[in-house]
Order: sequence, then C-alpha cells, then structure tokens
Amino acid sequence: MKIIHTSDWHIGKIIHGHTILEDQEYILHQILEIVGKIKPDAFLICGDVFDKSIVTVESMILFDTFLNELILRHEIPTIITSGNHDNPGRLKIGAEIFKNKKLYIQTELSDIFSPIEITDTHNTIKIYTLPYYDIPYFNTFLSNTYDSFTSSIEDLINKLIDTSPIPEGSILMTHYTMKGKSIRSDSERLLTIGGVEEVDPQIFAPFTYVALGHFHSAQSIKSGRNHIQYSGSILQYSFDEPKDKSLTLLEINKDQSVNISKIPLSPKRPLRVLKGTFDTIISESTKDENKQDYLEIQLVDKNIIPNPMERLKKIYPNILTVSQLSLIQDSEK
Repeated sequence: MKIIHTSDWHIGKIIHGHTILEDQEYILHQILEIVGKIKPDAFLICGDVFDKSIVTVESMILFDTFLNELILRHEIPTIITSGNHDNPGRLKIGAEIFKNKKLYIQTELSDIFSPIEITDTHNTIKIYTLPYYDIPYFNTFLSNTYDSFTSSIEDLINKLIDTSPIPEGSILMTHYTMKGKSIRSDSERLLTIGGVEEVDPQIFAPFTYVALGHFHSAQSIKSGRNHIQYSGSILQYSFDEPKDKSLTLLEINKDQSVNISKIPLSPKRPLRVLKGTFDTIISESTKDENKQDYLEIQLVDKNIIPNPMERLKKIYPNILTVSQLSLIQDSEK
C-alpha cells in the first residue's frame, strides 16, 4: 500500500507583500504529476491547507482545481485535517457530501473516534485524525482541566483505546509540536508561549505511523521507533527554511511494517539570500543563471547605497527585500 503524506501548503501565503499563488499553482501541478505516476492508495494533507483563516477566492479556486484533478480524475482517496492556520468550520463545509467521493475533511476532535479505512489487495489500514485545537478547547471537549497538550491529547487517545483498540498498522494524522524536533523556521507560528506546546511523542506509541504537520522542514522524531514524521511544507515560506522540499511516501507492507522515502519537489522560484557589496552583487550577476528566484539581498557596504531595491530589480526582478547591514548594526549600537 502506498500513501503520500503532505502538510503545510499555506495556500494564499504572502511573503514580504508578494503573493506566491502562481508558485503554489506550479507546485500543486507537479504534485498531481507525481500522483499520476505513483498512483497512491491515499493522499494526506496534515493541516495548514491555507495560510489564513479567511481565505481569498483565488486561493479557494486553486485548491478546488487541485482536488477536482486528484479525486475526480485520479480517484485517490484524500484525507484532510486542519492546522493552526486553518479555520476548521470553514474548511469542513460540504464534508458530508464529499465523503461519497472519498474526500474526507476531518476538523473535529470527535473525528478521531471515526477512523477512515483504506484498502488495497493486501491490507486494510485505519487512518485516525487529530486536528489542531488549543488547550481550552480540549478542556471543554473532554470536560477536564489540562495544563499541557501532552496531558490533553494523551487523555483523548486513552478514551479512544477504551472505545476500540487501535489495530497494528494504523496511522494518525495530526498537527502539533513534538518534543525532539530540531528545525524551526521564521514562517512557523508558535502555538503557545513556553513549553506546554510540545507534545511527548511517547503518547503516540499505539500508532504505527504518525503523519505530522506544522514544521516546515521534513524531519523525523525519535521515540523508540522512527515512525513519527513531519513531511515539511511543499514550498519555502521564509528565507531561513531549507530549500529542499519533498513529499513523504509511505509503503505499508503485508506485515504492517512501513518503508518511508522522500519524493523531491522542484519549485518554480526558490527563495535564496545574496550577501555582499552592491558592486560585487552587480558584477557576479552576469554568471547567475537563476535571476528569477525570490531573493533577500544583504548589502555589506559601509556607505549608504541609494535606491538599492530599484536598481537591483533591473537585474533580479523578484527581489523581496533588501537590507543594508551596516545601517542595521549602527542602529543597534
């Protein structure tokens, strides 16, 4: 059985005042091409489908176009859960109708008690969903008072197990910060202040694989088994993010063991940083074959450079920001 794990699409994202919807359309088309070649048995989106809770019409059209291709043309069962950027109420509109086409939009805590079954010629697995909600919401839902995500989620999982045992081979989709993660970028929103946002990965031991969203760098969490994975975002959304992006491919064997691999994605215009003097950046631009990239320019000149953005954009049309480091350092003294 093959399953593609994705997260953190952030459709509608604006970086330094610039919309990247064209770049998102490009990468979603690339994902559809990959789906056509691999023909997965299920496709997962683990939260932060959109960048804002109030979504623009253009963002909705892009997402709708993708889903039409994925589900109506490729007929891939698709499961979506909400992240901290999503509005769960808006995201789930039409969810009951869409189930007939094997599009499952799971945005309620109660959805964890109704796992989705995916079947191929060898296996039937259950996929559980745990959308993002804050601690006060857990308190209300479970009629309790919790002081951390770990205690609230652990209680919910224990109630799930009391209701029905979690079978071997099961997958959990969720969108939280795990203890043991190592890479954070500027584009990720803190869920809470302090350590209560971090979830102890040991509480997910009943699941064979935990498909995570929230962190934009693909990474695994060590918890005894290497089965807790952040897929990472499908594009760079800040200049400090690693440029290598991918889809996570799960291959579930007859014995319920899981093989995990990455499928690289190639953006239309990656984000990168150029640092140097104004004259050096101008002179070296003749050898630069990627002038259409999104750029952050860091000038190290000691003297003020007049109108650097306007002048550099004649060479690099997609500069998003220019900073003169000497001016920043002087202001901090």
